Formats: sequence, structure tokens, C-alpha cells
Amino acid sequence: MTVHRRYARLCRAGAVLLAASAAYTGHHGDPIPTVGAAYTAAFLAWAGHCEAAADRRARVAAQRAALSRRPLPQRPLSPRPPAAPAVRDGAPLDPRESAAFTALVARYDDRSPA
Repeated sequence: MTVHRRYARLCRAGAVLLAASAAYTGHHGDPIPTVGAAYTAAFLAWAGHCEAAADRRARVAAQRAALSRRPLPQRPLSPRPPAAPAVRDGAPLDPRESAAFTALVARYDDRSPA
């Protein structure tokens, strides 16, 4: 537990106790101790909030420092595989593709005589 977190818990616990004492003194009709206890409870609640924020900042700074000490990931040993050849509109067909295309047209074309 860090110092900031300990102080935040102490301030918040003190704020709760002082709020309870303010409610108690307010119930019995004593205005001056009620106002003093309520003001002090509000101040301790604010101080607890500030200490909690300081604790979060310290933990984030420690985490960033730990991450910066890590080595960078290694690049892969082999390069990426080449991408599959893309079909481009208007590209000329080689003879094997042209023969396969004409065979498909001859077999499935509805306009050809059966």
C-alpha cells in the first residue's frame, strides 16, 4: 500500500467520522460544532480525493516505467508471404487460361446448339 493510498483512506475515514459527529451535534441543536465538523469533513473528503488521485498518478507512472524497460518485440525472421496475385480487369490471359475459358464457354453457353 502506497503512502498516498494510506492517506486517502485515513482522510476518508476521518471525513465519515466527522460527518457522523456533525449529524449528532446537529441533532442536539449545537450549530457551531455542527458547522465546524461539517466543514472539516468536507475538507477531509477533498483531501482524500486528492490523495487518491496522487496514488493513481504514481501507479500509472510506475506502470509506464515498467513498460518502457521491456524490450521491443522482435521482427519476424521471415518476411511476409507475397500476396496472392490479383485479378485485374483487362489483363491478357495466358494460353492455358484462354483454353480453359473457351472450354467453359463451349460447355455452359446457352446460345450454343446443344
